[in-house]
Amino acid sequence: SVLVSSGVQLGTGTVLWPGVILEARDGGTIVIGDDTQLFPGSRLVASGGSITVGDQAEIGEEGGFTIKAGTGEVI
Repeated sequence: SVLVSSGVQLGTGTVLWPGVILEARDGGTIVIGDDTQLFPGSRLVASGGSITVGDQAEIGEEGGFTIKAGTGEVI
């Protein structure tokens, strides 16, 4: 399964493999660009911060990957 919370914007053609978590909470935001792939085990958490992934990126291809942005942080 895949978890995508409110506060997440997915670009056109984005592929989310099983086990992906995109969690935006406490006013955080996540923006995923067009034609991006997030592989199994990828976890992006914006807890009051902001995460932006550009177009055609590949996150977690070799296995799990975590990105976290706390309050006021921009990644």
